[in-house]
Amino acid sequence: MIQDRTMQNLWGAVDELRQRVEELENGGTPLVMELDYVASMTSNRKTFHLRGCKFTEGFIAVEGGYFQFSSHDEALAAGLVPCKRCGA
Repeated sequence: MIQDRTMQNLWGAVDELRQRVEELENGGTPLVMELDYVASMTSNRKTFHLRGCKFTEGFIAVEGGYFQFSSHDEALAAGLVPCKRCGA
């Protein structure tokens, strides 16, 4: 189940990148990509999430209320565990 969600997230990211490449090829403005993994700075839980997970809504809205990670391995190295809901 988690593996299926992870694959869906990966294919979603691939589609998003393809669209962005097409926009850039057609004269679009380059954007800085946001980091994909986040964790609350105030929660006692040691969980990290994929950006967009429903559990990030509360803390992602607060500027500076979360840590950002550029990779799954980076979040693991910080001592966090992946969210079981979003398949981070």
